[in-house]
Amino acid sequence: MIFKSRWSGDDSRTLFAVVLFVGMIVLGLFSEVLNRAPSLILSNVNYVKKVVFPLEILPVITMGAALFHSLISLGALLVVFILFNGYLHWTVIFTPLVLLPLVIVTLGISWILAALGVFLRDVGQTIGIITHRVNVPVPQCFIL
Repeated sequence: MIFKSRWSGDDSRTLFAVVLFVGMIVLGLFSEVLNRAPSLILSNVNYVKKVVFPLEILPVITMGAALFHSLISLGALLVVFILFNGYLHWTVIFTPLVLLPLVIVTLGISWILAALGVFLRDVGQTIGIITHRVNVPVPQCFIL
């Protein structure tokens, strides 16, 4: 139990884990795209210099990869939800409608960061700090 929190009057740890996992899916989608955005153009220099290539598509490809990872996690979430509750609520059909604004905003920010990453090389490290996804080595005492 973290901070002895309660969700909707229920003292269920599984409900807390499900809510936490949903938040991790959304954060993972957002931070994966934004962390890769500043280095997209610099890592694909051959497309920039030699071939006429629409650079606007590079963040879209990154978004597609992140959406694939999120959909796999969402599928696992749905399976766990069915196992613990025995049913799937009908409001699950609104999931794409909820994720669409997040995808649009994230894609817009990633276009801005990809353009800034060409001129300001430290944007990638700054975004890593902002999204809390900096690769910090985990001490051996925390590994189970």
